[in-house]
Order: sequence, then structure tokens, then C-alpha cells
Amino acid sequence: MAMGVLSLREFATGAEFYEESRRAESFAASARDGGWDPAQMAAAGFVCLEQQQPGVDVTARCFFCLLEVRGWISGDDPRQVHALRSPACAFLALRTPYAILPVEEFLRLELQRAHNYVREMERRFLHEFMDSAATVRLHMERFIR
Repeated sequence: MAMGVLSLREFATGAEFYEESRRAESFAASARDGGWDPAQMAAAGFVCLEQQQPGVDVTARCFFCLLEVRGWISGDDPRQVHALRSPACAFLALRTPYAILPVEEFLRLELQRAHNYVREMERRFLHEFMDSAATVRLHMERFIR
């Protein structure tokens, strides 16, 4: 699978992140490096991505809208950053705790999360295709000259 492409497993396991405690756990290993409070990050819907490299800013992703943010500064308000960069995120608008959501509302949220996932996959595939097309074009132009 190409780098940067979301996997079906990643989508399926994303549902576990409705639980705020699971989101907070994802920050446990890198909290000392990021300058943020794992509880605030989790409350804002973010999970810490595991594929971190030494010397690279830790990346946080909203489990719902898939917004990725890197380069957190101590004092940033995760919920405010999330709302500014992804104002349509349905998770941020959620007022009822996950544990007591009516089934119909949960299924509506899952449909939106699936839509977000498919849209992000499409965006990433298109980006990779355009990069490949540019490389092929460059090689063809060199061949013609």
C-alpha cells in the first residue's frame, strides 16, 4: 500500500476512539515531547499517530474528520485549533456523551465518519496520481529532447 493512504483496518479501529480514554492513551508515549495535555487533545477528538520519527513533530489526527495537525506549540488550545481548521467536524458539534448516544444518532455519525474516510482516501489517491503523472511527464519531456 502506498505511503499516506489510509487502510481499511485504520478506519475500522477508528471507531474505538469514540472513547475519550482510548484517545488519551494514544498520547501517553509522546506527551512529554509534544508540549500538550493528552486530556485536552483527547477531548478535542485527536489521537496521536504512531509512525513518529525522532526529530519530527508529533502528528495528531482527529479520529472523526481526519484533520491532521503537526507542530503544536505549548499553550495551543486543541479544541480551538480543531474548530478553526475543520469547522464542519460533526464530532466537535456532539453535545451528548458517546456512551448515551441514541443508536440512530451514532449510526448517523458513523455514516459521516465513513464519508470523511472515503473523501480523504480519494484526496490522497488523487495527490499520489498527480505526483506520478508529473514524474512520467518529466521523463517523457527528457526523452523527447
